Amino acid sequence: MKQLPKKYRNLLKTLGVYQIFGGVIGFFSLILVLIINEVLSQPDLVTLSIGLMLFIFSLVCGIQLLFFNSNLLLTKINQWIQVFGVWAGPFVFKYAGGLNVSFRIFLDDMTVNASAELPSITFSYFGEHVGFSIDVTALYIIYIATRLSEDIKEYKLLRDYSDQI
Repeated sequence: MKQLPKKYRNLLKTLGVYQIFGGVIGFFSLILVLIINEVLSQPDLVTLSIGLMLFIFSLVCGIQLLFFNSNLLLTKINQWIQVFGVWAGPFVFKYAGGLNVSFRIFLDDMTVNASAELPSITFSYFGEHVGFSIDVTALYIIYIATRLSEDIKEYKLLRDYSDQI
C-alpha cells in the first residue's frame, strides 16, 4: 500500500497525539481520584467508570491515528461526544477528552459563560442548573478531521486513477 503524503501523515499524527494527550491526562486524573478518595458513592463510581471508558476510547482513537494512519471515523465520534454538555436539573453530563473551550448557557438564571479546561468528565445526578454547553475545540477538530478525511479520499482517488493510466 502506498503511503500518504507527509502533510496528511503529519496532521493525522498531530490529531493522534492530541487525543492520546487528552486520554492520558484524563485517565490518570481519574485514577488519582480513586487513590485519594477512600469512600466513593455509587454515582461517583458510575462517573468514574464512564470517564475511564471515554478516556480509554480517546486513547484508542489517538493510537489508531498515530501508529496506523487509520480513518478518522472514531476520532469524529470521540469529538461529537464532547461537543455538547447538558445540565438538566439533577442530571449533568459534560466530557472533554482534550483542551475544552466551551460556552455554557444556563437557562434557569439566563447566564452565559465561557470556560477553558483540560480533560475532564462531569456526570452527576445532583446538578442545580438547566442548560447546555458547546465545546468549540471539539467542533474545530471535527471540521479538521472531516476536511482531512475528504482530502485523503480525493488523494487516493487521484492516485488510483493515475495508476490506471
